[in-house]
Amino acid sequence: MSTTVNVFVVSPDTHSERRFDLHTTVEQLKVTCTADLKRPVLTIVIASQNKLELITGIPVQNQQILVQNSDGQTAAQLTDDAKQLGYYGLADLQTLKVIDTNPSTSFTGQLSDVSQVEKFELSDEAYAQRTGTSVS
Repeated sequence: MSTTVNVFVVSPDTHSERRFDLHTTVEQLKVTCTADLKRPVLTIVIASQNKLELITGIPVQNQQILVQNSDGQTAAQLTDDAKQLGYYGLADLQTLKVIDTNPSTSFTGQLSDVSQVEKFELSDEAYAQRTGTSVS
């Protein structure tokens, strides 16, 4: 049996497929450490990057993570950072839904709200005056 699962990660602005090891803890899912090995050994810089924040744009402190079945029903809520993903019964093709508990501090929803985009409109008369169009 494989310890790696393919799951969908969704948030208000994103939908992507990712692979996670079932032995990964919820805390490790939220934060990963990387080392900058281009610097001399004595000055290695450890940088924390938030895995789910990089995918969803939702800061770690604002993340509520749910496991959903293919029918959209919530199977579990990832509340204990020390538990491994396998503890929650995460399986292939399930969804990790990341909810922003404080959208006022992030851009959640603002990037997909087309009502805030100024639209270009052209009257029929102005369009007819243009060259190289199907009307001209």
